[in-house]
Amino acid sequence: MRQFVEDWNAEHATVVARDLSAPPRVEDVDDAGTVEVVFDGRLANKMWKDWMVLLLIELRRSIEAVEFIGFNDRVSGRLRSDSAS
Repeated sequence: MRQFVEDWNAEHATVVARDLSAPPRVEDVDDAGTVEVVFDGRLANKMWKDWMVLLLIELRRSIEAVEFIGFNDRVSGRLRSDSAS
């Protein structure tokens, strides 16, 4: 997962630098292997949402064993579950 996100960041470096305040990163959540891919969006730019969805689509295509739980909004503290799968 970490390598996938690092490769994704390198592939999309120009737009990541333009639209995000930092490249997406993987953070461990628990000992069971749950991780979060964290996006730090710029206040005036809403494209981070599009990049988040694109990364999820590409991740699901590349790593079939990944289970997507939802989008965790760290600002509001709400988990938005995956209603599209």
